[in-house]
Amino acid sequence: MEMLGDMARVENRTVISTIHQPNSDIFEKFDRLALLARGKIIYFAEAHKSVEYFSNIGFACPEMSNPCDYFMSMMSIESIELDLEEEGGSVFDFDNEKIKAEYERLIAFFDAKYMLSDLRVDPSVTHPDCTPLDGNEELVNIKIGFCYQFNLLATRNFRNIVRLPQTSYVKLLTTTVTALFASFLFWDTGPSL
Repeated sequence: MEMLGDMARVENRTVISTIHQPNSDIFEKFDRLALLARGKIIYFAEAHKSVEYFSNIGFACPEMSNPCDYFMSMMSIESIELDLEEEGGSVFDFDNEKIKAEYERLIAFFDAKYMLSDLRVDPSVTHPDCTPLDGNEELVNIKIGFCYQFNLLATRNFRNIVRLPQTSYVKLLTTTVTALFASFLFWDTGPSL
């Protein structure tokens, strides 16, 4: 994660990372955070403002908790099931449609709150450093050659082999054992009719 942070800051590159439940140390290194649920953006702004934002709309992250774990549980349908169990009864007592409807209502609530918040990013505003692709057909239709792609992938594969030789040994051993097993299985089976 340090390398990605350095790349973003020193080399002025955009780094996009999809992480499912990162620990709190990694979460603190994020500049911006996007939370998506059911195809809707429920938060997209500075990561350090997310805990306060959700607290302000009635979903306060518990003290000494990892915000990522809290956000994941808050956005999941299982959280609805747990809430219904805490109110009394078991999940089996409730209609699946009721749980789905409640979940949809929750996501719609998050979406509406985000759309009305000051943190909302306006998609119609273009960043001054961006070059629009509209009308620039040569940028839209760029084709990367096969040789370049092959060279790039072969170089990456070679670096992985050099960096992690144990993985290569395991792959070689697995391939050899599979080949031997297939050979013994089909040894002297004769022609098929």
